[in-house]
Amino acid sequence: VVIAALALAAGATAARAEGAATFPDRTVRLIVAGAPGGNPDVLARLIAQHMSQAFDKSVIVETIPGSNSVLAARSMTTSAADGYTVMLAESAMLAINPALFSDLPYRLSDFAPVAGLVAVPTVLAVPASLGVDTMAAFTDLIRKNPGRYNYAVGNNTGLLSYNFAASKFGWTMQRVNYRGEPPAMVDMLADRVHAIVATAAHLPNVKAGKLKALAAVLDERSDLLPDVPTYAEIGLGDFKVVLWLGVVGPAKMPRDAVDMLSAAFVKAMARDEVKPAASRLGFAMTPSGPDAFAKLIAEQTVVYGQRISEAGLKPE
Repeated sequence: VVIAALALAAGATAARAEGAATFPDRTVRLIVAGAPGGNPDVLARLIAQHMSQAFDKSVIVETIPGSNSVLAARSMTTSAADGYTVMLAESAMLAINPALFSDLPYRLSDFAPVAGLVAVPTVLAVPASLGVDTMAAFTDLIRKNPGRYNYAVGNNTGLLSYNFAASKFGWTMQRVNYRGEPPAMVDMLADRVHAIVATAAHLPNVKAGKLKALAAVLDERSDLLPDVPTYAEIGLGDFKVVLWLGVVGPAKMPRDAVDMLSAAFVKAMARDEVKPAASRLGFAMTPSGPDAFAKLIAEQTVVYGQRISEAGLKPE
């Protein structure tokens, strides 16, 4: 009996080793929870190109936009847990949605963390026409003119970041909601709204002198924003909310496949041509393995839940 059991165990080990050695033996599908042509999609296609070369098998990118990433998440939960379908997911899907929506068709336990990839620095910016260069000057302007100015909201993280600063500094401004950052930025540049927390993808407007970045929503300064003080530096260091992108697969993916995919994603991120391309898209490199990424998801889910509760946002 013992000999038979050992033989079975040896056979299972050999089968796993063979599977690891041959994975992948067909096309890998990388879903992007976002719109085609968006910065996450561009990053995914750049990474997929290098992974295809490394695997000698195609890695194809498929975008599934809409419904706050719910459609993409649902697609993942119905995919086979064999490593051949994974997803580039944003913090909104994994850390924000669970606190904002009471009837999500997925749970965090439906996913297997594979790799962390990038952080997405965000900045609190104002039109240059306001004539303020610091958060203190902006705060003084708002306090002296209650109700005169408004702020744009392009996404939930921007809303939370603004509300946190406003509650600390006593700002009183009218809220204007937009369906994403691009239309909000159009009105910012036209001086129709007077503040926004937006991703670093809009830094060209800062560099061109059209916007003034007053603070980066970070604990430490980023290479993308070396001259911009952080939330921590202006007294908001306990905010702790960051935007990030990482790769997940369906729950119960074989660990061999998780590890091989994770190593491939991290290696692709280390390519010399990937970092400058990611920087141009407004991303900061934060590649990590499955365990570190799982820890980030767990920590950020708690932090986002706290900030959403503090902002008075109720689950829909």
